[in-house]
Order: sequence, then structure tokens, then C-alpha cells
Amino acid sequence: PRPYQINEYAAPDEQNPGDGAWYISRLERAGADGLRANWASAGNLHNDLGNLLVRNSAGQHQPKGEWWVYRFYASQTGQIVSVTPSPSYDAFATKTSGTAKVLIGGGRTTGNLTVNLQRLDTTSGIVQNNQVRVLVQRIPNNGGGAVAGPVTVSNSVVAVNGNNATVTLPYINQTDTYTLTLLPPSDGGFQSVAVAQHSQQCLDNTDRDTADGNVQQQFHCVGGDQQLWNFQPVTGVANTFSVVNQQTGKCLDVSGVSTADGAAVHQWACHGGQNQQFTLRKVTYSGNDPHDYQLVARHSNKCVDVSTISTAARAPIHQWTCNPTGQGSPLNQTWRLWGR
Repeated sequence: PRPYQINEYAAPDEQNPGDGAWYISRLERAGADGLRANWASAGNLHNDLGNLLVRNSAGQHQPKGEWWVYRFYASQTGQIVSVTPSPSYDAFATKTSGTAKVLIGGGRTTGNLTVNLQRLDTTSGIVQNNQVRVLVQRIPNNGGGAVAGPVTVSNSVVAVNGNNATVTLPYINQTDTYTLTLLPPSDGGFQSVAVAQHSQQCLDNTDRDTADGNVQQQFHCVGGDQQLWNFQPVTGVANTFSVVNQQTGKCLDVSGVSTADGAAVHQWACHGGQNQQFTLRKVTYSGNDPHDYQLVARHSNKCVDVSTISTAARAPIHQWTCNPTGQGSPLNQTWRLWGR
């Protein structure tokens, strides 16, 4: 068949997570190549990846919600799975060994959406003892502003009945969208950015350096792998994780196994020591978000902390005596883990 390439679709007000995911699903079903429409002009024509990025007051490019849609779409590998759309919603689904992923789009409406996951017996390494773990994440539009990362709505083990399972998604904002990631029920890890609440900047592997001993920093949230952290559960220790950088595969580590205030938090080859294990301690002060935590080093019982409460990009990260969890200021030890 003749290949089709479509480059003028999605009006400017449809360039958002909900509509963008819907177009991706439709283009996949049609077997057409979607060349993203760029409605910008003049000085913005080549600067913002066709409206996928926004610039902050410092001129730093940051991802919008639809950028995260494309990132999830790019992660969908393996075999394409058939989807039956509803009148308002569509989806693109894939499966590979150990995982299956669903990108949902469309709507232009609000309310609960029921997603029926069928023929889970055709997946590999996902269903165990008639159960499957379903990670539900929302990709917010945020009014077209910057989005630090997908927001985990639920991460739960769901019963499989007759090779099928059902998930309900609460659509509150018409322009947001959802993703589903199916995993084995025994997989208790998660991936997230970590946003310092005093500065709204992300925990960042400085300059994308791959060397052991690279001291970590806070930096504008840019969506790169250097700001994505894989939280891997420590066996037998509640709410405690090794924190592995997606870019380097190295662990967040307190330098020299020090217990002193001010010891650098850097990256190091993962070795399983307690200076590479961090307990998520929920903060309790008024106005906190459900995704807000302190990261407490297991060996020292001290918190991952932005030095001197700085709000400057590139401020270094160290450990410091933890503030009380009910203390609402300063917030340089409170990290918003959107993926938790």
C-alpha cells in the first residue's frame, strides 16, 4: 500500500495530552505517519519542538504535558495490541515480555472511564497467580505550562478473572490523559522525578556526568534521563529504596558513608550499602501533596537536602539533620515524587 504522511492535523488548542494521545492512536490504527503540525511562526518557529516545550523566566526549555505523551509513546515496544475504541476515547497498546503499555487519548469530556483489559493470557511474564500490577499515571496539561513528569494515580495489584481485568480512570480535566503500565505483581519499584518543594527544581545528575563521585544538584526540570530516578525496593525494609539514576545506572549515595551534616550526596556504582538506601518518610504539614516525602539515608537517619536552602539552579545536594515532618518551612528537604 502507498504510505501516507499527514502533517496538518490537531489545531493549536488540540496540542495537549488528551487530544495528542488520541491522534497518535488514530494514526497508528490507520498505519499513517503523523508529522507533527507546527503552528508557530517568526522567532518561535524552530525553538519549541512544535509546541512540545515551554521556556521559563531563565530561558530554560522545559517539557509540556504532551512531550511526556510522546516520551511514553516512544517507550512502547514489542507487539501492537488491538484496541476497541469508545465513541469518545481511543488508545494505543503494546506488549512485550514482562510488561504491557496502554496510551489513552481523547475524551473532550469528564467522568470515569472504564478500561477493559482482555486476553491477558496472551501476555508474557505479567500475570502471576491470577493477579497483575497496574500502574496508572496521569499526564497533566497544566494549562499548557511546564510539567515535571507523569503523576501516579494508583499502583496496585488487580485481580485477573477469566484472563481479563478492569481499571477505572477518573477523568477530571478534559485535556489531561492517562497511561497504563502492566507489570508482574511482585514488581514494587517505581520511576519518578524528585522536585524540591522550596525551589520547584529537580534532583539532577550534574552535567550528565557518568563518573563515580559526581555530586548531585538541583536544576530546572527538563525531562531528561538525568532527572529520572528508579526506586528499587530494599528487601525486608519498609518504604526503603535504592535510588538509581536512569541515565547512568548508578545509585544515589552519601559520600564516604558519612553520618555528618553536610556530607555530599553523589552518585556511585550500586553496591547495596546502607548509605545507598533511602527511606521515604511522608511529610505531614498542612498543604502538603500526597506525593511529598523526605528521603532519609538509612545509615545516618539524615535527609537529602538542598544546601543552604538555595533556590539557585546548580545548588549542590548533601545530607542534613531532618526537619520535623510537620514543619512547613523550609522545604528544601521535601521532595515531590510524582511517580510514587
